[in-house]
Amino acid sequence: MSLARKFAAVGQQATAAFEEEDVVNLKTGRSFRAKISTIQDTSLNSEMGIDPRATDIFYVRDRSVLGTIIANQQLSALGAKFQVLPKNDPDNPVSLHLEYHCMKLSAKDS
Repeated sequence: MSLARKFAAVGQQATAAFEEEDVVNLKTGRSFRAKISTIQDTSLNSEMGIDPRATDIFYVRDRSVLGTIIANQQLSALGAKFQVLPKNDPDNPVSLHLEYHCMKLSAKDS
């Protein structure tokens, strides 16, 4: 890992306490932390090859969850439920995070 990536990883770890949220995988009961970002322009999703239903991205630093979060599972975070959408590979070697595209579920969906 390059020196710059090492510094980036340390910086992300330092800010995790106030940037990351508690998340629970409702199928496995496993808890983990994720930085949750809203997708501002969901109309661009199709053009970028992302499921057009995606409304949020969960960025997870804990690589031990790789393979335990799969499409169509439900996650609980911020007092709401989210469904994990299909994605080719959440593990991009360029990113320091695993990336999961999710759709916020309405009360009738959950």
